[in-house]
Formats: sequence, C-alpha cells, structure tokens
Amino acid sequence: MTIDQREWIDRQNYIGLLNKWRHEPIGSGYFCDKELYEYFKTKFDEMRNSLTSDQQVAASKAVGWNF
Repeated sequence: MTIDQREWIDRQNYIGLLNKWRHEPIGSGYFCDKELYEYFKTKFDEMRNSLTSDQQVAASKAVGWNF
C-alpha cells in the first residue's frame, strides 16, 4: 500500500468508498493487494456500520451499478 492510496482512502466518505467498491476494474490493486484491501475494507465497514439502514440504501442508490 502506498502513502497516496492510504491517504485517498482516508479522505473518502462512505459513498466514495462504495463507488470504488462497485466500479473499480477487475484486477485493481485496491482489491488484489492484501494489505491495501484489508485497510480499505476496515474503513469501508466502519463507515457502513455507522449509518442507518436507510442511509445505506440511499448511498447504494446514489452509486448505482455498472452492467
């Protein structure tokens, strides 16, 4: 994990991380590098768990999916 990657994660809100989770290309270092993935997932889970179910649904709808 680079300093830039860690700082990018730290600057994001839940929607920013959710967008990366859903739309990052296959093979992205964010999800293939174990240390980076674990840091990302920890931050992601902390943010998600701080939201109500309604807030999680609203964020999900705002981000959408690519098909």
